[in-house]
Amino acid sequence: MFEVSGAVVAAWFGLDGVEVVALEREADGSGSVHVVTAPGVVACCPDCGVSSSRVKELGGQRLARLVVAPMAVTWHKGRFYCENGVCGRVSFTEDGPVAVRSGRVSTPGRETIGRVCGDWMVPVGRVAAAAGVAWHTAHDAFVGVAAAAGIVVTGPAESLEGGLPAETAQPAEPAGSAAAGDLERAAPAARRSVSGPLPLVGVLGLDDHRRGRALYHWDPRVGRWVEDADRWQSVFVDSSGSHGLLGQVEGRTAAATAGWICAQPACWRANIWAVTIDMSTVYKSAARRALPHALLAVDPFHVVQLANKAIGDVRRRVIFERYGGSGGLIRPRPRRRGLSGT
Repeated sequence: MFEVSGAVVAAWFGLDGVEVVALEREADGSGSVHVVTAPGVVACCPDCGVSSSRVKELGGQRLARLVVAPMAVTWHKGRFYCENGVCGRVSFTEDGPVAVRSGRVSTPGRETIGRVCGDWMVPVGRVAAAAGVAWHTAHDAFVGVAAAAGIVVTGPAESLEGGLPAETAQPAEPAGSAAAGDLERAAPAARRSVSGPLPLVGVLGLDDHRRGRALYHWDPRVGRWVEDADRWQSVFVDSSGSHGLLGQVEGRTAAATAGWICAQPACWRANIWAVTIDMSTVYKSAARRALPHALLAVDPFHVVQLANKAIGDVRRRVIFERYGGSGGLIRPRPRRRGLSGT
């Protein structure tokens, strides 16, 4: 049996100057760590700075802490003989909840990787690099966590006219919203947080986001290198509330954007009274198709930027028409050094 001191456990959690005395799991699945001051740590008066060794009473200070760190786990287990005479297997190794047989990632580790990708919306590649696993391993963990929550993870939304298999079709909308119902039936199940339903949003923000450099793989079917995934993503945020990220889909097309919106419940869509976008015709089209009742609001920055650009274009056009391409009468001609009167 391996004995580990409380100071060593505290060091693993990044808690210096204390020792772990107890560990317990809360009802919601989170963990609680109980620590005491490590021996040798001197307490000093905050006013005079004099150390003291007399304890008046013991109290507790509850602290919130988040620990997400890569860690290698070595499971020292045995190999057993199969004592069933009619079984063809001679021996086998242990299998338990910490990891499946021949697995390379622990079961709790896979769940953590999946929740970091799903709940925190961290890119799969970044989580895979931090955990030291392959991209497909991290993505499979995300898909597993989503499946346990009853969420189907699919690829980016295809063309809205392409249709869906019967098992992914959405129910029809009530009378009076046939257009939205058609979009919802044609849109595949979109990626969203695995922590539960989305909060109600009054103003929905649409924008695009570009991930890191492109990664490619060789496709033998077409005989050339192709991108692993679209670097551009469409993101959905709460513009009037917490300004938090609600979801994202690959690509920045009207079909993918409208598909994500139409995949949400009808009551959630009905609560949206305005959509904020930049000067993008793609997101304007997606908002009109998925939320025809909502107002469209454009970011003032883009409006001012467009106005300044128009002023600059008019100024350059007038100068070109009046003074020629160089605008020589506006900018003084440079004087040549060493020659006076020129």
